[in-house]
Amino acid sequence: MQAAPAYEARVRELVGILQGSGDYAAFFTSGFQTAVPRERLAPINVQLTAAHGAPVAVDGTTLQTPYAGTVRIRYERATVAFQLIVDPAAPHQVSGLRVLGPIAAEKSLGEVTAALDGLHGATAYAFAKLGAGAPEVITQHNPGKALAVGSAFKLVILAELVRATNAGERRWDDSVTLDGGVLPGGGYTGKPKGTKVSLRELATQMISISDNSATDILLFALGREKVEAMLPAIGVKHPVPRDARDVQAQMAGERQAW
Repeated sequence: MQAAPAYEARVRELVGILQGSGDYAAFFTSGFQTAVPRERLAPINVQLTAAHGAPVAVDGTTLQTPYAGTVRIRYERATVAFQLIVDPAAPHQVSGLRVLGPIAAEKSLGEVTAALDGLHGATAYAFAKLGAGAPEVITQHNPGKALAVGSAFKLVILAELVRATNAGERRWDDSVTLDGGVLPGGGYTGKPKGTKVSLRELATQMISISDNSATDILLFALGREKVEAMLPAIGVKHPVPRDARDVQAQMAGERQAW
């Protein structure tokens, strides 16, 4: 399948859009600009750059139609896939752009473990085959070593949201009203007090682009105690106890998520 010349042109312009130097108004359709204003796209670009370095070049394209496909953008430290859809009608603006996530360079389990073993500092991992019974461990390294969970804790928040919606306590379309409090970096930082956002949108942003502001909003909306209660449910058998006074001080401070 051959890409339409207009699609190829928009692909070439995408790096500039991700760098923040492109012409946002000329690149996107009016419908896209209404759904994703410039001020909402900018924090996403900041997060991608913080995680992967600056966007450098187009690494390739996989087409679904002459005007739609997956574009791979090479960043300094990773390759990230985007779904890009161009309007077939002139002036052929972009009507859809979605971050699909980073693409691993490793193609086999051996390559993955070699990359992990080559990292600086302490490493620990376990790979298991999932099935009807207990997980079948394939390979592991320092499986009992306690490490900071980093952004993996967002899965605990997601698990509590799934539990709450399955139990009928929450609905995915329930809204949270922002209180204007301090938030970490992300798409909701600086949003005016009173802004309403759905739990579905917050969860999508938390998982798809690791949005820290969405994460903190969800954590406080669901309740920290309920989120922590999910730790054993997802396999954290020995969570480290924390002093209750430290928790209260932290929650009264700058809303750091964990």
